[in-house]
Amino acid sequence: MLKTYSNKKILLLGGAAFQVPAIEKAKEIGIKTIVCDNRPDNPGHRIADISYSNVSTLDIEKVLDIAQKEQIHGALSFGSDVAARTAAIVAKELNIPGNSPTSIETLTNKHLFRSFLNKEKIQESFYKEIIEPISFDQSWNEFLPLIIKPVDSSGSKGVHKVTHENLSQFKELIKNSLFHSIQKKVIIEEFIEKVDYQICGDGYFQEGKIAFVHYGNGYFNEQEGLEFTPYAESFPSHHPKERLQQVTNILEEILQKVGFTQGAFNLDVIIRPSGKPYIIEIGPRNGGNYIPTTIYLNTNVNLIEASVKGAIDPSYKLRSTPSYSKSFYASYMLHSFENNKLNSITFDKCISQYIFKVNPYLENGSEIQSFTSANKAIGNVILKFEDQKLIEATIKSLNKFINYN
Repeated sequence: MLKTYSNKKILLLGGAAFQVPAIEKAKEIGIKTIVCDNRPDNPGHRIADISYSNVSTLDIEKVLDIAQKEQIHGALSFGSDVAARTAAIVAKELNIPGNSPTSIETLTNKHLFRSFLNKEKIQESFYKEIIEPISFDQSWNEFLPLIIKPVDSSGSKGVHKVTHENLSQFKELIKNSLFHSIQKKVIIEEFIEKVDYQICGDGYFQEGKIAFVHYGNGYFNEQEGLEFTPYAESFPSHHPKERLQQVTNILEEILQKVGFTQGAFNLDVIIRPSGKPYIIEIGPRNGGNYIPTTIYLNTNVNLIEASVKGAIDPSYKLRSTPSYSKSFYASYMLHSFENNKLNSITFDKCISQYIFKVNPYLENGSEIQSFTSANKAIGNVILKFEDQKLIEATIKSLNKFINYN
């Protein structure tokens, strides 16, 4: 007998375009949707059953008031770390399904995450938390190059690489990174060299194990100063299975030890020249940029549905058996390196056969901002190819075949 969810309510923290699939899936299975954020123009507010468009997802007290007023059965931060801790606190206060706030904070705060990995001796590295603009400490010389990151932001905002050549700018780089931090804290850590593509993907953790995970290749800007800005993911990954199994084993150990009990997770991993995996981040939520949609097309495993049902049903378990497509799919952020006005989104004929679906974020006539971080994307396009080498090569040159005016 199929379980019905028609009497359930879910609070979705965020109604941006990439979060719409979760809202649509909840409505599709009969759940009443309540969307909350402070962006009235977000499309999620137009399709939700109830909308709160003037409350920040970081305002825990107000979000909790909404949750209690609406008598929700679940809270979900889909595709974004920012509100994941809020969702966890709401779940704890209302005794509804969710992970502990401590586990979520450890995974979403870069300093706490590095500290946890070092303490557990899972992955030891140099790192320091900084709370104000300071000059470079000469004792850090041996760890150069370094990378500076806000402890709590995403989309490459405020991320900088520090080398011998730009040490004189260190204080200014710290200042910029602090500006992009919600908590006004940054972390400096070793810059780890990588070989081959960065590994990206999403998975689902339950019963102390990774029930499902699907890996892809991550693509990053090659322009100087923008090399930490992601713009695409293609699936499946071309890394060998043995290496990906190593990654799975490490991710599983981390999620077990941090106290994560159940839910979707997003990952970023690099392979060092030695061949050893290095975990950059584990986000306790689905990936953004339509990654769960792309993974579904590639595997027939619906992580969007799993996250929605898992958020409201304490007995839910993901039991899907993957059915892998012979095709290759990619999720690509539509972007421009020039400030301009959007007239339309069109594709040259030579690539039109590979366009599976376009998900625009901006309306025609909107201002386009130069793509310095993921939040400046114009939209998303899902691509479909029959050859892995071709999809990888096309992604790297795709932007010159897309027109916005």
